Amino acid sequence: DRSSAASDVYKRQIIVLMDSLKTRKYLSVKEAATEYFEKLISVSALYNLINSGQIKTIKLGHKILIPISELDNYCGKALSKE
Repeated sequence: DRSSAASDVYKRQIIVLMDSLKTRKYLSVKEAATEYFEKLISVSALYNLINSGQIKTIKLGHKILIPISELDNYCGKALSKE
């Protein structure tokens, strides 16, 4: 049936995405919002976290990159507060 086929495709896409996140070290702000946080946080909310110093970044010219380790640290701290 179509819905189970679509579900299988979605699951495979998630697995591929997770594998790519394991090998990458940095994400753009948009990638972090859409891929790492799976669109649960907006790009502007992520910029607010960056500007407040809660998430550290690397700037290359006009490009802002976020180390995945920094995102992991931020999430770990947020989880420990619960």
